[in-house]
Amino acid sequence: MGERGASAVQGLLASVREPTEGLTATAMGRVLVLIGATTVFAELQDALDRIWRLPGRQRKSRWLTLVRARLMVFCMLLAVGFLLIVSLVTSALLAAVGRRLDPVFGG
Repeated sequence: MGERGASAVQGLLASVREPTEGLTATAMGRVLVLIGATTVFAELQDALDRIWRLPGRQRKSRWLTLVRARLMVFCMLLAVGFLLIVSLVTSALLAAVGRRLDPVFGG
């Protein structure tokens, strides 16, 4: 990595420990993560459309199409997040029930 790279990483880690911008940086970070996540899902959808050779979509208005696609991808992100949370809660509940029933079944 080298001296310059190591000092850059150390500076980055030091600035993470001492937040200075507060609410503005947090809001900008969240917006950028949201844009990045929707872009990843949109690109994945385009790649799968190309792999499966689906016909191109009709484009009436470029901005309207972009907003509609991003909204659809955002809904997909919410659905995936919900399923991950449900999976996590189910796994935790099954582990807790398993620990409770372990003495009953001689485990």
